[in-house]
Amino acid sequence: MASRGGGRNRTKDSEAPDSRPTGRYPGSRVRMRSRLVGSDLRAWHRTFRIDVENRDYHHLSQNATLFPAPAVSTKIVSAQTQKNDADSLMMTSMQGFQAKTVAAVRSEHVVCVVKVGELRAKAFQIGFDRDRSLFIHFPYFQHRTGILSSSEIPATGERKTDVNIEHGGKVTSHCVKYSHHTDGRAHFSQDGKIFTAIKRQSISLDTQNGHIFSLYIQGLHALDVAKTAKDAEGTSVKRSVVDFQIEPTAGAIKFVGRWLDINRLRVSEPNVTVGPRHALVDPDGVRTDAILVASPHPDAKHVLAITCTAIPRLGPAPEIFLFHGGFDAPETMTDPTKEAGFLAFLYPLSEAANVRKRLGSVDYAPKP
Repeated sequence: MASRGGGRNRTKDSEAPDSRPTGRYPGSRVRMRSRLVGSDLRAWHRTFRIDVENRDYHHLSQNATLFPAPAVSTKIVSAQTQKNDADSLMMTSMQGFQAKTVAAVRSEHVVCVVKVGELRAKAFQIGFDRDRSLFIHFPYFQHRTGILSSSEIPATGERKTDVNIEHGGKVTSHCVKYSHHTDGRAHFSQDGKIFTAIKRQSISLDTQNGHIFSLYIQGLHALDVAKTAKDAEGTSVKRSVVDFQIEPTAGAIKFVGRWLDINRLRVSEPNVTVGPRHALVDPDGVRTDAILVASPHPDAKHVLAITCTAIPRLGPAPEIFLFHGGFDAPETMTDPTKEAGFLAFLYPLSEAANVRKRLGSVDYAPKP
């Protein structure tokens, strides 16, 4: 029987879904390109081009086995969202010093807001459970019909391949929640609305150290506007709101989440506090600003580093909401001779009625 896990971490009040209709990692084989391809214009957006050459699967992340266990543990402290310019986090090198203290936004729920000019739009919400599970809620996109998929990257040995998320996919008429449990179980769910059928075994959160999810958004006008006093940027133990500034010229945006072991972070100077807004540095020296968030519970040993960057338009559709996560272990994801899996969703879904007939649905059927 499929589990409907995560019930203790559901969204509440105004965060609940409404009913409106309408790393860079050495050797990585995967890049979900910012442009999506497909020969059928009606289904172009359901096919990924996987490109090894650009090697973006674990961009700005590191292999957890690179670093020995430290003699002294780093600690996480709560912080406001101001930028810290004292140092930069180096994600892919043994060089540098262990961070003494990591300042993070520590809250049960963290709402991530995109700020473009005067517009502030809510993109998604992070949630932390007491058992250290991670949840990502997506109640803010206005289109409710999409496709959920447990997909496979074929073992072609080639640098580029296409992945159609209809394979392993089901249709839904609801926004969903992504859950990543401490033992690595990953799935999409929505309590009382869909069956937890799209799931897979990913990496346990205790051993995970790097890229854990990506979210692509085109058409910010399709997101709920953050306009109430409740949505003003600020922090609290129960609910925090953080802003990501993007230039108005952006064709689309890409969020990347990296689950990082605080004892394995490296900085260029000793005895410094890093976060909560901090620059991540990749092996080429490219800096990307990130916000560090973490569980408010006392046993937290990881931070979620979230970046938001402008990217070219994804395609001709006016609005696209595309997520992927739940990856296989790095040694599988980085080997083009092995089949590798991940979870994905895409909203809105064109020709939804026809696709539902072909693939089936995960929605609960209404009682007669």
